[in-house]
Amino acid sequence: MNNLQNLALEKLKNFDKKSLLKNGLNLDYEVNNPICNLSILEDYIDDYPEFFEDPFVLDLISKNASVFKYKISNNCCLEITESEIYNSIVIIEAEDNATASCMLEGFTSFPNYCVLIVCKENSNFELVTPYKTAGQVCCYQYLKENANARTIVLNSCSQYNSYFNYKSFLIGKGSSHNFFVYAKFASAKHFLYVTNHFKVADCKGEIWIDGILDDAAYAKIIGSINIDLQGANTDSYMKKDIIMLDDKSKLDCVPALEIKTNDVKAGHGVSVSKFDKEKKFYLQSRGLNDVRLINLVCDGLLFKNIDKINSDHYRKAMIDFHSRDL
Repeated sequence: MNNLQNLALEKLKNFDKKSLLKNGLNLDYEVNNPICNLSILEDYIDDYPEFFEDPFVLDLISKNASVFKYKISNNCCLEITESEIYNSIVIIEAEDNATASCMLEGFTSFPNYCVLIVCKENSNFELVTPYKTAGQVCCYQYLKENANARTIVLNSCSQYNSYFNYKSFLIGKGSSHNFFVYAKFASAKHFLYVTNHFKVADCKGEIWIDGILDDAAYAKIIGSINIDLQGANTDSYMKKDIIMLDDKSKLDCVPALEIKTNDVKAGHGVSVSKFDKEKKFYLQSRGLNDVRLINLVCDGLLFKNIDKINSDHYRKAMIDFHSRDL
């Protein structure tokens, strides 16, 4: 066991596994990795400390997880499947001045990994994360000066518990990051955390979440805006729209704003509603049954978020994939 693993084990003592599990993170898994390449992480610890304080990351390090590193240059599209990086730590760097995109797929097996993304100066980066299965993913993005990024989350999880933690840290002036999230949860416990953290001045960012609960699901959906003392002239907004399709589902939906300075914009809104009875009656009068009605509602929100994808390649791939279910 190397020094990095020992340090991770020491930090993990500050976390209570029962409390973590209560908030969706299950650390009861095994990692079988005969090769140790954790030394790759040493170049990132000082610059991106929040990532290395996350209990999921610390647990993977302590269990000698594999580390995968990718550098994305201009006009590059990177596609990674969950089977390639299962029980691993992934590092993705968008190079200076690059316009690039990445898709983290989760269609067939249960994802279990942590991702560190660094968007360097003047880069334009897009992350697309379509998940059709439950699992555990944490994704930290760091944006340097004048970097622009957007994350499109397309989650449809049922039967098994899920945990998704997306955090964006704007550490360079003039940077911006937008989240567009579609989350359909059914028949299990689901935890979704989405955060824009503004650490310096003159940054922008938005969070848009469309959520659907059905089949006695429990969902905890936390959207957060954090603006540090140095974050003057920040322009931020967050909106969550949640539809409850049945009477047995339960929702814990909290907008969290932590603002430590003046001269900022930080708006937010939340709506939670059941499917409109009048609209339902109207559509039924047109010959649509309940199953088809629910599918129309879900598909409408799904494709609204697919349309947010800038990459023609990924947008077409998502349209083609989800059109099979129509």
